[in-house]
Amino acid sequence: MIEAPEARYLSEQLNHIISGKTITDVYTLYSPHKFAWLSGTPDEYAEWLTGKKVGSARSQGGMVELTIEDKVLVFTDGANLSFLKAGSKLPAKHQLLLAFEDESCLVVTVRMYAGIMCYDKTATSGNNMHQYYSTAKTKPQVMTDEFGKDYFLELIHAQNAQNKSAKAFLATEQTIPGLGNGVLQDILYHMH
Repeated sequence: MIEAPEARYLSEQLNHIISGKTITDVYTLYSPHKFAWLSGTPDEYAEWLTGKKVGSARSQGGMVELTIEDKVLVFTDGANLSFLKAGSKLPAKHQLLLAFEDESCLVVTVRMYAGIMCYDKTATSGNNMHQYYSTAKTKPQVMTDEFGKDYFLELIHAQNAQNKSAKAFLATEQTIPGLGNGVLQDILYHMH
């Protein structure tokens, strides 16, 4: 599952590898998956993204946000991103494939469940925006200067945190977007 460290690293890789590429084809839900959630219909993704240039990627909590001109493509937990060079064999099953002008592509497969959402770049929140994504956009990102000791103390002293276990406080309800069970296990192990 994507958590904050993975989201940051995936974003760096995407910026290095696909930033500036133009999308020539989009295939959405080539292999239908009951737990691959989209923000629109599969056909809309091709309409929204074909012919557009990839901008930059950045992490939003445990999600990867990829700007594509006037759109933002968001990948959540369970989205497995793979970059394939021109001539590479495509996987038999995938839930999103972005083909580029140089015949390379970005392939997204879904493990157990994942969100592959596309929004207007100017959207900041809304009923059709993934709740965790909307929350992650409004809170300081872990591993940044904005997420410091004072902010953490505000979180820990909040009334709704007082009756929670350390695990419930740290890894549930998007208290700290991008901090889930994987990162929490490392934190708790090193505290012992």
